[in-house]
Amino acid sequence: MKKHILILLVLCSNLAFSQMNIDTTFMKFAKGYIGNGNYTRAIATFNLAINYKPYMPEPYFSRGVAKNELGDYRGAIRDYNTAIEIKPFYPDAFMNRGLAYLQLNDYEKAITDYNYAVELDPNNANIYNNRGIAKGSMKDVDGAIADYDKALKINPKFTNAYINRSNARLVKNDSQGAHKEANQAIIIRP
Repeated sequence: MKKHILILLVLCSNLAFSQMNIDTTFMKFAKGYIGNGNYTRAIATFNLAINYKPYMPEPYFSRGVAKNELGDYRGAIRDYNTAIEIKPFYPDAFMNRGLAYLQLNDYEKAITDYNYAVELDPNNANIYNNRGIAKGSMKDVDGAIADYDKALKINPKFTNAYINRSNARLVKNDSQGAHKEANQAIIIRP
């Protein structure tokens, strides 16, 4: 009898382990598809992971990334919304939803999402850089420069922030400052 119980326990533990790995496998393949630019296949694979474990935020988030790459910004926002609903303290979901709103020229919603993301992850230079882009799009050039400053304080080698700050300085008719920023970006990434 003890032998049968032991075999049953081993079989159940193996079954639970293999079931746990199915969603990990789906996620691994789907992220590989994203890395290779095969966003449609990635979405189909994330759908499998979501069908298997609909309570996990990561497949929704990652499917949103794939939809964003395909230009389906509204679909991406729906996926980010679901990820945030499942995991309310998810700075990457707020940041990426802000990016989708930015693509739709809904700058106020983008900034609201970036503000939430900054509260959750104040040391993420990408959030400040993206919020700076949204502020610049709303003609808040000083606010944009302040965000690029914060991004560069966190990551002094962030070339995109130098380029964006250079563009903001051009808008302010500061061609000498813009030139200096562009040169710094070239020094970091020739």
